[in-house]
Amino acid sequence: MLSSSKIYLIIAGGAFGLATVVLNFFPRSTVSERERRNLATFPKFSTERLMSGEYADSISKWYSDSEPFRDFFLNTNDNMKRARGYHSDDEVNMISDVTFAPEIIDQGPTTEPAAAEPNEADSLAAASDQEKESADTIGQNYKPASNGILILGKEPNAKAMFGFTSTSAYVESYASAANAYKAAFPEAHVWVMPVPTAVEFYCPEQAKGRMVNQKAIIDKTFGYLEPGVTGVDIWQTLYDHRDEHIYLHTDHHWSPLGGFYAAQKLCEMAGLPAPGISEGYEVRTVHGFVGSLYAYCSDAAIKNSPEDFVWYFPKVDFETQYIVYTLDDERHITKASNWQKGNYFCIFKDGNGGAYCTFMGSDSRITKVVTSQKNGRRILIMKDSFGNTVPSCLFHSFEEVHVVDYRYFNKNMRQYAAEHKITDFLFCNNMNFVTNPQIGRIYKRFLDQGEYVHKEEKKESEAVADPMSTASPTPADSPASDNNAEADTEKNEQAQEAEKQTNQPADSL
Repeated sequence: MLSSSKIYLIIAGGAFGLATVVLNFFPRSTVSERERRNLATFPKFSTERLMSGEYADSISKWYSDSEPFRDFFLNTNDNMKRARGYHSDDEVNMISDVTFAPEIIDQGPTTEPAAAEPNEADSLAAASDQEKESADTIGQNYKPASNGILILGKEPNAKAMFGFTSTSAYVESYASAANAYKAAFPEAHVWVMPVPTAVEFYCPEQAKGRMVNQKAIIDKTFGYLEPGVTGVDIWQTLYDHRDEHIYLHTDHHWSPLGGFYAAQKLCEMAGLPAPGISEGYEVRTVHGFVGSLYAYCSDAAIKNSPEDFVWYFPKVDFETQYIVYTLDDERHITKASNWQKGNYFCIFKDGNGGAYCTFMGSDSRITKVVTSQKNGRRILIMKDSFGNTVPSCLFHSFEEVHVVDYRYFNKNMRQYAAEHKITDFLFCNNMNFVTNPQIGRIYKRFLDQGEYVHKEEKKESEAVADPMSTASPTPADSPASDNNAEADTEKNEQAQEAEKQTNQPADSL
């Protein structure tokens, strides 16, 4: 009869042997839906990288990052901790601009589809019902989670959001950037659209004393704008629609519906056409969406409260072009492509947590959209990832729509704007960036910088602390920076390959 010690050794040896086989011989993971990112890929060899030690370090990173069944083991570990009463405060490496490749990339129809037109009232009513389902439990079921997240309600109707504790100390810097653009382009319209975050409208009573009033900061920002620079106050617009699904419940971004209402407000102030959803858009839905906030807090209530990601395809002819940046491991720009045609929308299947990347697919590029609207108005949007939902809601209103992310622009803005005859500039940032002292300086730097790659020049936006979490400073507007540029390149290559293989409308998929 085997002794207990021998039985233990056999079990431990078997577990070790099984783990060795799995880790070394099973297919490596390439995507983590839990962490909302592509995982490290096997590094490319070069003598220089080998001699510097970088090649060996990259192999080690690839091996640990791409372990087989990565999400399964992470979730199992969390479940075991929760069963013992522990909750993880670990930071999760998750970004919004390098997510996973969609199953199909598709521009879709550029004319009105033959299918029956979606009913706007039904769509908005369904979203409103989703809000009301959880409203009854929000007041008495609030709890703080890791990384400054508030969780309201219980599964399957729980919702999460980041707190907001920034101050107005640096909003003058942000406003001064808009003023500088008006001075540089006196004939252009300059618009400033600060985007409140979800906690401004849905903060539970118990936590309000610890939050900062975003409306007051918005008003103060507008007070620094000089004549000719126009503040687009979407606070009241969003407040009026707060019972609708204007913010995602499982992701730190607002929803496409929130972006739609913001675009409507801008067009109203600019005197431009802006059709409603039922008149101008085809409603599309990704069911079973669980976004970034589960990766932040690892709370099962968020994982078990999937929502509908509803977005709007404009029924207007348009063509999209991109300048695509290649990034190194530190997310410096090392190369920029020429203008190349592409698809504006990425089509994600139900259950895919990357659905917020429906718009443009990635932040690390310049986007130019030429529409069938011929009114001479050409807008350039400077934004963080909150701004991604807005541009497609302006295709009915502007002849051209250009999109630039504050992290990725290596051209001279004066030259770019002159070349493309820009008539309107829109600053569209969420409140965490409006209150950040670096963002205004970055936008002003665009005006006079020469074309360059960040390999030679330290990227100022690396100093921008991540305002959405308690993590150390990163250059991203979401929890932490992806240190794998190859994953971004691979995603773009996959997207381009999928684009070549399909020209069918999404409805037929």
